[in-house]
Amino acid sequence: MSQALLANKSPSATVLPDRSAWRTLAVEQHHRLVDGKLTDESIAAFNRDGFIAIDQIASPADVEKLKKILLHLHHTNVGFSEGAQFDAVGPDGDDPSQRRFPQILNPRSFAPEIAETDYHKVAMAVARQVLGENARLKVDLSFFKPPHIGSDTAWHQDESFANPSFDHKDMTIWLAITEANAENSCMSYIPGSNNYSILPHRPQGGDPRVHALECIEGFNPDDAIECPLQPGSCTMHTCRTLHYAGPNASNHYRLAYAMVFDLPPVLRKVPHDFPWRALQQTDRAEREKKFRRQGGILIHAWRDRHRISLSVVIDKLRRASSIWKFKQQ
Repeated sequence: MSQALLANKSPSATVLPDRSAWRTLAVEQHHRLVDGKLTDESIAAFNRDGFIAIDQIASPADVEKLKKILLHLHHTNVGFSEGAQFDAVGPDGDDPSQRRFPQILNPRSFAPEIAETDYHKVAMAVARQVLGENARLKVDLSFFKPPHIGSDTAWHQDESFANPSFDHKDMTIWLAITEANAENSCMSYIPGSNNYSILPHRPQGGDPRVHALECIEGFNPDDAIECPLQPGSCTMHTCRTLHYAGPNASNHYRLAYAMVFDLPPVLRKVPHDFPWRALQQTDRAEREKKFRRQGGILIHAWRDRHRISLSVVIDKLRRASSIWKFKQQ
């Protein structure tokens, strides 16, 4: 199975899908918050299709604040040594300008003022509407795609990255900081794929050094719907919803900020089979392991001190124990 997942290494990373049959979600089809909340119609559409687009969920002031903070973090290479900043589609080189899809895990850990924006509060309220009052912020991410060389993000389900020993219920709110369109890499979705099982994946392009994953079968990309967004608008999707974002062929960078919310995962009697997890050997993961061995785990705990409750600590210990048992198999 592992060799099959790695077959045809690298060409698929450069062969882009035919988008001629794809539909485009018009602005008129975007949903809107009413008094800071989703309508019943919006929630029903999200549960049916696995995604929606929301018009102007963040104020222009918050968008500008986030843009300034995130660009500074990217340009100063913040978090690289601990594996928090990395190229998602290739080995991390010494020259940050050559990375084709730089990402930052938990940028709010390096810039706590991110969590002080009104947008953070609105996003949390929306997540609790969808997931329930026990919803919590799992991780936030910054996605930067440089002009011309910015890579595509292959079709994938977010749950393919997760611990297979648990059942997960996650949702992602993907906020456009700059305009996102078909030329510079907007999000695209397969409607109804939230009801799919977890499909076979592999490292993008079949390269085990790559952090990004790609789904290799089980869906029809011609069913895709592209979701162009103006700054301050967002898409929402579940952890099973298949999604894709094209390369950045424009003359300008594209920047997005994502927040992933979840409920405490439920331990499975029989783990999922995710053979692609054992294939990956990324620079990012090695830097993170080294950082944590050298005391970084205490730094992570200190950064999280204001938002970690006893229940979250217990959950992290449960997940860590499960991961350790999984690696011993």
